[in-house]
Order: sequence, then C-alpha cells, then structure tokens
Amino acid sequence: MKETLRNNLGVVFITAACFMPALFWLFQEPINYRFGNLVETFTSFGQLTGLIGMSMFAVVLFLSARLKIFDKYFDGLGRAYSLHHMLGGLAFILLLFHPLMLAIRYIPSSIQIASGFIFSFGDAAINYGKISLLGMIILLVITFYVKNVMKYETWKLSHKLLGAFFFVGGLHMLFIPSDVSFNLPLRWYMILISIAGISAYFYRTILYPLSIRRFTYEIEDVRMAGEDVTEITLGPVGRKIEYIPGQFVFISFKSDSISGEAHPFSLISNPSDASIQIAAKMAGDFTNKLSGLKIGDKAKIEGPFGKFNYKNAKSRQQIWIAGGIGITPFLSMARSINWSEYKIDLYYSFRDSSDGVYSDELKDISSGNHNFSFLPWTSGKVGQLSISNINALSNGLQGKSIFICGPLAMMSSMKEGLKDEKIPSEYIHTEEFNM
Repeated sequence: MKETLRNNLGVVFITAACFMPALFWLFQEPINYRFGNLVETFTSFGQLTGLIGMSMFAVVLFLSARLKIFDKYFDGLGRAYSLHHMLGGLAFILLLFHPLMLAIRYIPSSIQIASGFIFSFGDAAINYGKISLLGMIILLVITFYVKNVMKYETWKLSHKLLGAFFFVGGLHMLFIPSDVSFNLPLRWYMILISIAGISAYFYRTILYPLSIRRFTYEIEDVRMAGEDVTEITLGPVGRKIEYIPGQFVFISFKSDSISGEAHPFSLISNPSDASIQIAAKMAGDFTNKLSGLKIGDKAKIEGPFGKFNYKNAKSRQQIWIAGGIGITPFLSMARSINWSEYKIDLYYSFRDSSDGVYSDELKDISSGNHNFSFLPWTSGKVGQLSISNINALSNGLQGKSIFICGPLAMMSSMKEGLKDEKIPSEYIHTEEFNM
C-alpha cells in the first residue's frame, strides 16, 4: 500500500494543482451568486474553464521537463508523459470553452455583443487571450492531427512554442479584470503555478540541453533483425551507462544519414554486456532511416529512465505480455534474469511469423527452462490475444505480477480485461511511453 501511494503521489499532486483554483474561486462568493441565473451560470463556467485550463496547462509544461524524480513519483517517466498528453488535450478543451462560455452569456441580450466579444480586438488584455488561444489551437491541432505526417524535427520545434503562448495567456490572466484581480489567494496561486510552468519550459528548452549529462557511444553494428526492425549495437566511448533491464534511454545520433533529435529507445541488451543494443520498428520518417546509420557514427545517450522491471513487482510469479516491437524491454529482462528466483510466462503477440522478431532466441532461452514459458501468439491466424486466453493458459492470474508493453490499443484492452478479472492495480505494470 505504501509503495502504491508513493507511485501515485505525482498523480495526486498534479490533480490537486489543476483543480486548486476552483476551490479559491468557489469560496470567494456564495454559490447562489455564481449560478443565480443563466448569465451568471455561463459566466461562472467561463471563469472556471479558464482558471482550470491555465493551471492544467502549467502542469503540462511541468511534466514536459523530463525530470528523473518522475520515475519515482509517477511510477515511471512513461506514465508522466502519458499524463502530459492527456492533460494537454483537456487543457486545450477547457481553454477553448473559456471564451465561448463568456460569449454565450451575451446571446440572450444581443448576438451582436456576443460576436463582438470574440471578434473585436480593441482591448489589449483580451487580445493577449485571443493570441494565446489561437496559437495553442494551431499548435495542438498539429500535435493531435498533423504530427504523423510531418517531420519529427518540425513538430518538435512547433511543440516548443506552446510555452510562449502560455506566457501570453498568463498576461491575459493577470491584466483582465476578473476574480484573479480581486481574490488575493487565487491571484497568488495562479501567479505561482504559472511561474512553475514557465520555469519548467525554460529549463526544458534552454537549461536542460546544457546541463544534462550524456554518454558518448559509437555504432558497432547495424543489422535487420526482421523485415522492418533495425537492430543497432553501440559501444561506449569513455564511461558506460548503468541501467537495469526494461529501462529506456534517449539517443541522438551524430550522422549525415539521420537527424540529430533525441528519440526514446528501450534497451534490449544485458546490462552486464560491454555494449548496448536497441531495436526499432520502421514506423516513421526517423525510424525508417536508422538502417542507414554506419559503423563508427557517434551517438549521445541520455538516461536511463523507467521502472518497468521484474524486480519492481510484488510477486516473483509473473506474466509478461508483449505486442509487436513491445518485446524489446522483455528481451533485456529475459537475457539477464536469474531464472532460479522467478517463474515467468511470456506472451508475445504479433500478426504473422515475419513480425515475431527474436522469437527464436526466446524459444532457446525457454528450452529446458522450467521457470520460463515462451508463448508466441500469431494474431493473424488465431485472433487477438486476450486476458481470457492468458488466464486459461497460465492457470489463473491472481497473485501474479503482470507486465504489459505494446501498442496503446492492445495495452488498453489488456488493462480492461485485468480490471474485469479484479486484478489489483499494484500487480499491473505497463510501459506507456508515447511521444
């Protein structure tokens, strides 16, 4: 229970941070004054969406800082990034509704006034809000709908501008006559959380690249582990990175054949090896170019990150569930685990045999090993793998720690199945890193 609380402390903290302005707002005036009639109701909702949206946006910037402490209090950096994405979408919706609600309140008296509230540009404080919202709309539309069809470096650059538009939104919040102007506790809270968001943004974009310690490696081998999976072996130039199986790193390659942006990769090697290995599926502009890297090309490595490891579990009887390239963290674990201390069932789901990279090696590890059962699952032939299948083949799930890594849709389905089976959350571990 204590460990579960610690792993979720970050979620509790950011939830409180997002909704604290609503409490300050709520206790400023009697509730019947806030929702006494239709105009007051829309005004109140407009104020609330603006306050919560701004505090949520500040939290989103804070979560983007990639701090090591997130591993401890969010049960892994991957989970912190998942929350970052989710809250970013919610903040966008709330801030979009903020001016709409305030405009709707004028409709009963005058549609002209309502439209003028949105489309007039006479007041500087209001203009700050409109510029901020318009900028965020453009950038978040890029993030949610255009990201997959544009170059990663271009998207990354556009994403960094969110902090600038948040700053402009903060000017709107400070200078517009509102509850923030008259409610001193609310004003100071919004100032402080905005400063925290801007500081995190400044740290991530300016200080972080200058201060973070990186390990220098060079490429020793590049090969195709499957039809569309590139495996890269890198040797240290100087100090070797220390990591535990299941962790991931950010790597930026110094090569003419690929961009220098840092990308996340799970390590598939045994931590005791002199070199490290990664494997990536060709699924985009960047990963499609990995096979063009050459022996001797340099790389900068940052990390390690994550808590996705068999030792961070309640039970030594475990079920590992991998989907597609989600096999990578499990491969590192299978290559290094002390099998006399653990009993593992590994389910590896892939569409057809050509997608089952590393299956032969995992079969070899399981051969003659009574504590390791390797169960490949060809979904193209037998259908999607489900918790019901796993429950039957593994003789039950209760009391076993369960690790899941794969496509987001698969992980969501697996978690729903485990919820139906009433498996406690402290027995479920997922690698949800998604940028």
